[in-house]
Amino acid sequence: VWMSTFNSAIQSNFDIANNTIECYRGGIILSGFSGTAAHYLISQNNVTKADLTTWDVPGASTTNFISGILVNTASSNAGMSLTNNTITNTYEGLSIGRLAPGNWIVSGNTVTGSTSIGLYYFSSSAVNPSMQFENNILQNNATGIYLHYLGAGGTMPVTFTNTPVTGGSVGMQIDGNLVSFPGNVLSGVSFTGQSGN
Repeated sequence: VWMSTFNSAIQSNFDIANNTIECYRGGIILSGFSGTAAHYLISQNNVTKADLTTWDVPGASTTNFISGILVNTASSNAGMSLTNNTITNTYEGLSIGRLAPGNWIVSGNTVTGSTSIGLYYFSSSAVNPSMQFENNILQNNATGIYLHYLGAGGTMPVTFTNTPVTGGSVGMQIDGNLVSFPGNVLSGVSFTGQSGN
């Protein structure tokens, strides 16, 4: 499912829900939302990696570079809700970044077996939403959480609630000294069984 370059609302809300997706490149990709684009609900989707060795399109790669759910570059202040999705064996599970302040909800998702990152949140803007990640489960991903601030000013505020990270090599990686937590304390996330950091 790929939706891109929406700048006005033709209805108040859109739902992408209750789908089973076996993917070769990306499960659900949303990018380039601006203006008065509507609030999107991405909920209760089951996204898994397809058998890449049987993907026989000429020139296609059999390397897993799949994004389970990718939300990239959204300057609409309507925000989006990503809730109760299950993502399995992709390259990156949830990839979210370059967002305008708005009503952003990332809650109740389960990401398992990503070969790179379970939850990747990134920004290059000086103005960012106060992002809250709630009740997401990250299991046996190479890196559980990666917070990456590419900007030169402003802050990237992040809050976690009830977010267990189990297994994998790295529990959390943070790049950029302007990633911020409430009271400058990382809380609401737990780490168990990592082989590295």
